[in-house]
Amino acid sequence: MSPLSNPFNLVLQEVTVGTPILANFEKSEVPAVYKINQGSGQQIVVELDLQENQSRTRIYAGYSLCPTTIDFDLRSIQSNSSDSRLVIPAPVTGRTVYNLTLS
Repeated sequence: MSPLSNPFNLVLQEVTVGTPILANFEKSEVPAVYKINQGSGQQIVVELDLQENQSRTRIYAGYSLCPTTIDFDLRSIQSNSSDSRLVIPAPVTGRTVYNLTLS
């Protein structure tokens, strides 16, 4: 039996645009995933700022589907920095964006 044979519901923390999130990355390479409802004409800027300068961070975004490090719609340019930034362009119509952050 394949693990995909048993569907399940994944509950994600929903983020309100303009509200900062304080989160701790307990272990390296353990992702944090957030759901964002992006309104029509609304650009979103996601910034990840770690306290430690020795970690590398990455931000991925997926439109309507949760992104992975291989399958995504957008990703941050910075990959070997403790700070990353991702600009999600404004859509013509509203959409759900899923944000994957890694440290």
